Amino acid sequence: MNNRNNQGFTLVELIVTIAIMGIITMLALPSVQNIQNKNIKKKYETYRDTLLTGAKLYTDSYSDDMFGYNVSGCYDISYTELKDKNLIKDIKIKGDTCDNGKTFIRVYKRGDDYQYAASLYCKNKNNTEVYNETISASAECNGTGVDQTGPTISINPNGYNGASGGNLNLTVTIKDDYGLLENQALTYTWSGSNKSIQFKNKRYQTSVSQVITIPKTKGTYYLTIQPTRIVDANGNYQRSNFTSAAFRFN
Repeated sequence: MNNRNNQGFTLVELIVTIAIMGIITMLALPSVQNIQNKNIKKKYETYRDTLLTGAKLYTDSYSDDMFGYNVSGCYDISYTELKDKNLIKDIKIKGDTCDNGKTFIRVYKRGDDYQYAASLYCKNKNNTEVYNETISASAECNGTGVDQTGPTISINPNGYNGASGGNLNLTVTIKDDYGLLENQALTYTWSGSNKSIQFKNKRYQTSVSQVITIPKTKGTYYLTIQPTRIVDANGNYQRSNFTSAAFRFN
C-alpha cells in the first residue's frame, strides 16, 4: 500500500512548488505594475480635465478682463488664479502637488470662440517629478497679444538620402494655434510635376496633415509647396512658398 499521500509534500516537491509560484509571480508582476501605472496616469488626466473645466468657468466670468476688446489673443490662467476663485482643489493623490508655475491653462480667443490647452506638472512628497504634460509659458499670452500670423507649413522628414520608395512616408502639416478655417488647400511640386491637396479639415481645427507621394525614380528632388488657401480662423493667410531640403533617391 502506498502511504505517500499521508506524508504531505516532500522537501523537493515543496521547493519546486515555491519556484513555480515565484516564476508565476515574476511573470505577472509587470502586468500588475502596468495596470497600476495606467490607473495613476488616469488620475492625473482626470485632474487635468478638472483644470480645463475650471478654466472654462473662469473665462465665462472674466473674459472681458482677460482679453478686453481684442477679437483674438491668448491668455494663460495660472493655477493660483483658478485656486483663488475656488474653481479647483489640490490633486487627491497623497503627497503630490501640482501647484507650480508649470501648471496653467492657456486660452485662445478667436472671435466668440475659445479653445483651451492644459499644462500640468506634478511632483510627489520627495520633490520627484511624477507627471509632466507641459507647454511653454508665453509672455504674449496675457490677453493683449493679437493674432496676426498665418498658419505654418511643415514637412516630415525635411530631406532624405536613400533608396526611392522604401519605407519613406512624407507628411505635410498645416498648423495654427488659433485654429484653421475649413478646407485648407495647397499645391506642391516635385521638380516640375504639380499636384494639389484639398484638406477636409473642420473650422477651428488646430492642425491637419496628409501623406504625399514621393518620386519613384532616382535623382535629386526639392519639394516646393505653394499655398492655395492656407488661412487661420482669424483671417490671417500664409502666402509664402515653402521649399524643402534635398531629397536624394539612389
